[in-house]
Amino acid sequence: MTVHAPISGETPVLRALAAICDSDTAALVERALSSGAHGHIEMLDGGARAAARFIAASVPPQLLIVDLSDSDDPLAALDALAALCPTETRVIAIGTVNDIALYQALRAIGVSEYLVKPLDPTALGRAFDAARAMPEAVPAIAARSIALIGARGGVGTSSLALSVAWVLAQRQRVTLLDLDLHFGSLALGLDLPTAAGLVELLASPDRVDALLIGAAMVSGGERLALLAAEAPLERGIDGAEGGGGNSLPALLAALTASTDTVVIDVPRRLDSATRLVLRTVDQLAIVTDLSLAGLRDTRRLLALGQSLRAGARPLVIANRMQPGNASHLPRAEFERGIGGRLDAALGDDAAMAAAAAVAAQPLAAHAGRQRQAFDTLAALLAGISIDTAPRRWWQRR
Repeated sequence: MTVHAPISGETPVLRALAAICDSDTAALVERALSSGAHGHIEMLDGGARAAARFIAASVPPQLLIVDLSDSDDPLAALDALAALCPTETRVIAIGTVNDIALYQALRAIGVSEYLVKPLDPTALGRAFDAARAMPEAVPAIAARSIALIGARGGVGTSSLALSVAWVLAQRQRVTLLDLDLHFGSLALGLDLPTAAGLVELLASPDRVDALLIGAAMVSGGERLALLAAEAPLERGIDGAEGGGGNSLPALLAALTASTDTVVIDVPRRLDSATRLVLRTVDQLAIVTDLSLAGLRDTRRLLALGQSLRAGARPLVIANRMQPGNASHLPRAEFERGIGGRLDAALGDDAAMAAAAAVAAQPLAAHAGRQRQAFDTLAALLAGISIDTAPRRWWQRR
């Protein structure tokens, strides 16, 4: 991969990514971009698959030049890329198939231009000029950030965070962040290893960048990425916590610039980093059972959340509800105790939990007829309709 520094000039700056399969075409594209794009240019060896891998771990480009020569199904390849790119990304496709039907299909879905190899430098220059001259799209909205914290241990906060992220990832790009650096369980819930780097990122604000974040991430699916740690118990994380006031905002800012939703599993450790998350996320949810202790600590967390969030009330989610459980309060009594209705309530299904544990998958993946409850919860937290389709760059048309 070749990385070029930003080129000065009066033309509006575009961050461009070119993923090209052969060296001759790459050289031609690089010369044209360097002479006229006036922006940040990155060249990748490979076509649509290489572009998808790069974009999944970094900030999407404003101008994407993608070679479809290595794709058996160009439209499917572009569909996979569209799931990773915001609506304002401008796309120029290159290929070897000289077919008017393909050209019309690509143009119909919003591709700016389709060029056939061997490329004509004049046509390539015109395509770049046309892409740069396209009306400025509405700026991309930063990703929505969601935090879940348990009123008590064992109420299933991590399981809900995992299921919410999984449901949303069927439709958009989601990053799942586990802030319990010693005892986090999200990686276990997906049977994934934890990559080194999260502790270091949180301890070093000056090292937070897309490259290091990408190295610390583990893929949990096509549109789901996991940031988690398994710090040795003998290693203190005071550095990560102490730097959380500086590093965590930088990390969250970087994540919200390159994904659609960030779901954060917040440990019950009210240090400065945790309080910062509770204060700054778009949506805060408290997960509880209906026990007396759950009522007490839900009330305390509600008061804390409202004080940190200028009076905005966090959502309250009752989980693992068991009708007739003598150790739990009746729902109506619990709601009187917290001074408001529960925002969501989910039951306890031992068979579903066992199936999910054996398969190392989220509860929502094995919910069957209860899937609607997880969909509704995910929509509530993300502030969307759960029927929303994945974002596509051609939606602007």
